[in-house]
Amino acid sequence: MNAKEFISEISPERCEEMEFRRLALEFTEALSFYGIKVTPFSVHAKMHFNKCSLKKKREVIAYLDLNISLIKECIRAEETPSNKTLLWRLLQKTRLVPDDEIFDKISDGDLVEVYFTDHTPMFRSLEFYRDFTFTVDEALCLRWYQLCKRDFVITLKFMKFIFLGLRGNNPKTQTIPIGEHYLDEKNTERKLRFLVHNKYLSGLMKNGSIQAGICVTRVRPVGEKMQLWK
Repeated sequence: MNAKEFISEISPERCEEMEFRRLALEFTEALSFYGIKVTPFSVHAKMHFNKCSLKKKREVIAYLDLNISLIKECIRAEETPSNKTLLWRLLQKTRLVPDDEIFDKISDGDLVEVYFTDHTPMFRSLEFYRDFTFTVDEALCLRWYQLCKRDFVITLKFMKFIFLGLRGNNPKTQTIPIGEHYLDEKNTERKLRFLVHNKYLSGLMKNGSIQAGICVTRVRPVGEKMQLWK
C-alpha cells in the first residue's frame, strides 16, 4: 500500500461533515473501551475538517476507517491493544514489510506512528491519545506545526533525518540522533508540555522500495499551562 492506494476507495461522497462526525464519534467510542477519553471535535468552534482540501478529507476518512477497524479487531479478539499488536495488525492489512529489528525496539509506553513517505499519517498508537489533549478534528485535520511547537533547530534536524531516512530501498531501523527536548501543545485548553525522545525510524517496504516509515517516540508529560517559546 502507498499513499494513493490508501485513499483510493474513499469516494468524494464520503467526505462530508456528517460522515466525519460519525467516524470521529465511533473512533472515540472505541478508544473509550480501553479507558481513553478523547473529544471528537469542538462544539464551540468551526470544524477544521470543513476547511481541508478534498485530498486531505479523503486521507482523514481513510485514517479513521483503518484505525477504527484495528481497535475493534482487538476488542472482538479480547486483546490488549499494545503497540506491537496494533502494528502487527496494521502490517497484515497493508501488506507493508518491516525491518526485522523494529519490533524489538518498541516498548510499552512508546508512541508509535506510521506515515507514508509523503507524510500522510496512517496510524498512531493509543499513547498519542492518552498523552495529548487534541480533539480528533484537530489531530487529523491540522498540520503538526499548528498543533505543537518545539525548538526550531531541533525541528529542522528531525525533518531532515526523516526525509533522508525514508528514501531509496533500505528499510533499516535507524536511531534518531536527536536528544530529549521539550514539545508544547498549541491552542489547547491545558497547553501541556512534554519531554520528548524521538528514538527510532524504520522503513516499510513494498515492491522493492520504501512506501512508509515507523517512528518510535517516548513522550512524557511534564506540566501544563507552560509558557510557549516565542
